[in-house]
Amino acid sequence: MTLSLNAFSHLADAQAVITELSGLYEAVRRHATELHTLCTREKLSLSKYAAKALQDCLNLADNAAAPSSKLLSYPCLDDWLLKASKGNASQLAQHSHTRLVEAVAALTGRGSILRNGLRTASLVRLALVLAEALPDELRREGHIPQRLMPVYAGKTLCSEYGVPMTLCRMGTRLSHFLIDEFQDTSRDQWNALRPLVLEALARGGTLTFVGDVKQAIYGWRGGDALLFDEVGDDPELNALGALAEKQLPTNRRSLETVVRYNNAVFSRLENTETARTLLQTLLPTETPESVLDQETHLLVKAFAGAEQHISGHAGGLVRIGNLYADTADELNETVHTALVDRV
Repeated sequence: MTLSLNAFSHLADAQAVITELSGLYEAVRRHATELHTLCTREKLSLSKYAAKALQDCLNLADNAAAPSSKLLSYPCLDDWLLKASKGNASQLAQHSHTRLVEAVAALTGRGSILRNGLRTASLVRLALVLAEALPDELRREGHIPQRLMPVYAGKTLCSEYGVPMTLCRMGTRLSHFLIDEFQDTSRDQWNALRPLVLEALARGGTLTFVGDVKQAIYGWRGGDALLFDEVGDDPELNALGALAEKQLPTNRRSLETVVRYNNAVFSRLENTETARTLLQTLLPTETPESVLDQETHLLVKAFAGAEQHISGHAGGLVRIGNLYADTADELNETVHTALVDRV
């Protein structure tokens, strides 16, 4: 981990962003002009909606929103033409249409990122200045950011020049590790603990980690639920002791009605087709198939065996309804009122 923001430095150059963005707009207008010329020369008749979409591209102004006609995503020029002209377009016209579709897609995707970057360019420049000055300021004040503590701890416990003194001192005192909410552990945190865990296991100690990947909510601060499986597959750890996994199948916190409802809803996610359908609904339409396959696999694995046994306590209440509000404050008030009414 580093405090440098050099990876984002290109977004701080407003002129470079403007130049690239202008190039995307110009590409749309250029290919639209070329296609318009070819259609006129070849006497191809466009449908009313296609003609409007093409005109929007011709009149496109810099910094305007990308043309939104669905026709601009159609890969075949025949989809733009009236019946009498279908099949009559030259290969040159078809290629021109393809280039226009690609130019519009670039403006819609990359252009959106650049427009957002342009709005935040001044903030990125400020962040770069602050990031450059921060390490010296922290050293001067004797402070360490909380996010960097696991990183420095890991570096202290690992050394390419032999066994660090810190590991020698701490490794002999710690024999048993119990890590709760392991699904929210970050890689930096685990990398700091791992040398101590290896030392403990080598001396007959234990590692116990507890958690549930379905409850992972701290990804925004580095928590990585994938560690749950990766640690179990770690060859160095396994060489020192076999992993014994234990599930807790009985829900002792909730009443029967709640458990039955949860089972009916969430146990279906261990079905691959159901999980994939859900992800297709939640993820952007342009999500690559490879990403969709990977996320489906992770979702199915997370909910495999999710159905819980009932502890024997009857009762409970589940009620579903729609609540509407224009702001977060209004929604909070609406929820509060609804809960009071239910009680």
